[in-house]
Amino acid sequence: MINAGSGETLLTVEAKDEQGNPLTNLARKIQPSVPAGLITIKSAFKETKLGTYEAKLSATAAKTTQLSIQIDGRKINEEPTLTIQPDSKTAQVKGQIKVSSTSAVAGKDVTYSLELEDKYGNPLKAGEVIFGVLMMVLIYQITKH
Repeated sequence: MINAGSGETLLTVEAKDEQGNPLTNLARKIQPSVPAGLITIKSAFKETKLGTYEAKLSATAAKTTQLSIQIDGRKINEEPTLTIQPDSKTAQVKGQIKVSSTSAVAGKDVTYSLELEDKYGNPLKAGEVIFGVLMMVLIYQITKH
């Protein structure tokens, strides 16, 4: 799981033959199939140990997706799942803030409602962002002259 826009993840591929022996020198032959515009491959695959290859991925669209991988033109059976969640640290108001009343009266509730999204346009769900309303109270001091 990564955050949209601000997170990266490693995609690790272990290549072995039928006897379980590591297959080497395949870094340039590994091709992940990723949804266009959803995932960016930040670094090419490199062999980190015998038969193990890693590449960095990032994304900006919040969703869960399957990745398919081909090695030397052959599709591997496993399809890892990648979950991209909205980046709540970049929360911004989408549209207008709606207020239930234009004036506040003691003992009455005023409800504010708004839609939030991250800077990539991914909607944020309730509970992902906490915000507060700062109430300003002006106190007038009356003095006699």
